[in-house]
Amino acid sequence: LTWKKIDGATGYEIYRSTKKDSGFKKLNTVKDTTYSNLSVDAGKTYYAQTNAGHNANKLKAEEVNKYYDEQK
Repeated sequence: LTWKKIDGATGYEIYRSTKKDSGFKKLNTVKDTTYSNLSVDAGKTYYAQTNAGHNANKLKAEEVNKYYDEQK
């Protein structure tokens, strides 16, 4: 999973779900713009979401997802 850096972001929270629009659970917080999670089941579809931390405040998830979608 990779995404573009958000100016001023101090880290990114990574979430995953098997449902497209709900059920996201936090996996980790990272400082880089990449994340790899090998604990997946073959043949199962997963959806990812990221939130960027900005000086202890979170940016809107839609802003981060916009950047993630551009990477697809």
